[in-house]
Amino acid sequence: VDVNKNVATKTQLIVGDAAPTLSVKAQKKENGEIVFLIDAEDDEEITKVEITLNDGEKQIIDVNDKTYHQELSMEQGENRLIVTVYNQNDLTTTLRRLFNKK
Repeated sequence: VDVNKNVATKTQLIVGDAAPTLSVKAQKKENGEIVFLIDAEDDEEITKVEITLNDGEKQIIDVNDKTYHQELSMEQGENRLIVTVYNQNDLTTTLRRLFNKK
């Protein structure tokens, strides 16, 4: 109600959910190869993951599961990685990583 006695109402959808968790780290494998380890988890469901490595094309992976894991090989030199995880309520988590592979 405002000062002129006009009444307004608003309906709003409230989502009681948290964004998915995401971790991205570099790891050296037994064979000496260095990879990005991507791990994501959501208490309800991850719907998709978007991955962009360096200036390459964005990969869109349909998941439809509570967890996601991927090893991604690095290129020689500077590696720029952007990962975005979406859950079923369209909440997202994005991480950016930079690693120089010598």
